Amino acid sequence: EVGTRPFSVVECVCNPNQPQSKEGLHRNICLYTGTLNEEFGIKELVDAFKLIENAELWICGEGNTKDYILEQTINYGNIKYFGYLNREEIHRKQDECDFLINPRRPSGTYTMYSFPSKTAEYMMTGKPVIMYKLEGIPDEYDEYLNYLHTKESSEIADELKTIFASKYDDLAAKGAKARDFMIDNKSSKITAERIVDFLNNSSK
Repeated sequence: EVGTRPFSVVECVCNPNQPQSKEGLHRNICLYTGTLNEEFGIKELVDAFKLIENAELWICGEGNTKDYILEQTINYGNIKYFGYLNREEIHRKQDECDFLINPRRPSGTYTMYSFPSKTAEYMMTGKPVIMYKLEGIPDEYDEYLNYLHTKESSEIADELKTIFASKYDDLAAKGAKARDFMIDNKSSKITAERIVDFLNNSSK
């Protein structure tokens, strides 16, 4: 237990050399890259896109919902599965998409302490990011992320439709600001300096 002792939380460190993604295809393409396990909300996200006509969901990864996802791609042309890709291939998909999305929901005790690494990776692309507000995400990130709030597929679909109906230039500007925020505040150099300052001040 920390108790009354001084402490500092470092939720992530970004790579400032990660290149900004290129402009997308302007087809409301949402890209998810990661584990495809049902407990992470991927099934509900897929079902939500079955209710949306003017958007596509691109999925990369492996997990226990893979077979279900493949079944949906047969009947729904806007749901596309690309398998398990290497980092270079993922970066190419990030160039082509319009949004980065993470369906992990704030359910389960572990999410109180969870800051998904893909949050930092997504923000560094400069693309708009859609995700849930997990308890482990500091409030300073709120102005740079587009949050979902519901869990049922039909409600998720409605929230996504609202986002897609927004002016994309404004969403893209928000994504660009998210990248700037990460570079200015979460780089390895800046984080290391803050840790050193914290240790020096704590020892006085």
